[in-house]
Amino acid sequence: MYAVRPSADGSASRQAGTDALILLGDGIMPRIHALRTFAFGLLVSGLAAGAQADWLGAHRDGTNNAAVAVNAQLTDLATAVPSWSTGTGNLNAGAQPLVFDGVVYAVEFDTAVRIQGFNKADGSSAWTSADLPAGNSISYGSVAAPVIDPAGRALYYGCGTQVAKFDLDETVPANTAVWSTPLTATNTDANGEYDIINSSASLGAGNVFIKTYKGFGSTRDSQIVALDQATGSVEWFAAPGGPGQMSPLFADLGATQLVITDAQDGSGNGGLVAYDAATGVEVWNHATVASPWNTGGRQFYGDLVLDGGTVYAFSYDFSATGDLVVVDAATGAASLYPAIGTDSPPLLAGGTLYGIGGSYGDADLRGYNPATGAQTFSADLFGGGQYIFRNYVVAVNDALYCATDNGFGSAANTFLLRLDPVNGAVASSSAAAENYTGTVSIDDDGSVFTFRAGGNLTALAVPASAGVADWLVLE
Repeated sequence: MYAVRPSADGSASRQAGTDALILLGDGIMPRIHALRTFAFGLLVSGLAAGAQADWLGAHRDGTNNAAVAVNAQLTDLATAVPSWSTGTGNLNAGAQPLVFDGVVYAVEFDTAVRIQGFNKADGSSAWTSADLPAGNSISYGSVAAPVIDPAGRALYYGCGTQVAKFDLDETVPANTAVWSTPLTATNTDANGEYDIINSSASLGAGNVFIKTYKGFGSTRDSQIVALDQATGSVEWFAAPGGPGQMSPLFADLGATQLVITDAQDGSGNGGLVAYDAATGVEVWNHATVASPWNTGGRQFYGDLVLDGGTVYAFSYDFSATGDLVVVDAATGAASLYPAIGTDSPPLLAGGTLYGIGGSYGDADLRGYNPATGAQTFSADLFGGGQYIFRNYVVAVNDALYCATDNGFGSAANTFLLRLDPVNGAVASSSAAAENYTGTVSIDDDGSVFTFRAGGNLTALAVPASAGVADWLVLE
């Protein structure tokens, strides 16, 4: 006989040296139940039930579309009691928490930068990375999130001027990086920028992609850099310009694999550019496609969303009005529609494209028809005094969630909201004194992970069985 533990994608692996067939779900400390008579069909159904799609990157997965196909489990936010919280600390509320294999990962900003892992079941410490040099990441308040490769059980993260890879199964010595590659004038563009601010790493074609930050007033160009996932060596780089505060989007189009990122022409007009993900050869550019287009002085700050072969994005110039840009991923052909001004990515759910943001102190949620760009609703969430600064909005089948701040990360009298996906109306709100703020992630069982003031990672609606697995032992 032998033992099987389903991986995060639901596949199974044989464990040698055992004399029973074992099923282990998503957990840290399993409960063991010896069951001497089980049909094979029950085993198969158990394997399927153990499969789970976790929250693996800034906006859940490589498409950047933060929608989870589960009904809302967190409904009455006014009376909701946290399942657990980490207490005040230095966790970065602007960086999306990740969920993988029963552990919730968050970025910590202290004197250095590190990644902390907490058991999903109770919030206890599960994993801590070695320190990474902060560079400007802490002082600039970077909201870059890690990304996890579930098959390789590895975590990638960019901060300061370097990109690092961690083995999530390694605990000694001190979870040091498998590799850590500084971006310099030697291995990238000698005239480029090297700081990583707000851009989360993305994965594809065996590479890790990151965009570097072009500071206000800088005469140097932001870069996109591709590093080998296994070795960390720089495979290619390009300097298309743009603010460099968004995450490169990997688009697997079948015959073609592209990575798409922001760009800026010589006149300062915003746009997008696509490269062959393996070689870095430019495939299309907004300025040179059959029907050239640009967004003028509005740039791309929020991440791009991929749905099939279509890319959706918002342009932004720090005002209440921007563009909804709909792009054919293969050709770069685009349609532009008037839309909300935001540095957050679009969200596609239930046939509606959502945008959240607006001018400072006037947070709005708007709905659009993704096919025509027509606005379907506009909801003023607060009537003034609240901000949406990369706080994002996430979706389940029957609700939207977001958190707020009241000015560049301040979290006094701020809220966690459940919104009606039909019209954006506030269906439920936390009490102001709870001071929820920052980003929100949702696991496939409906549990919600967000932050409260002071860098306090907080879990809500975590099922009592979370992190506890059943072993099915068959003879």
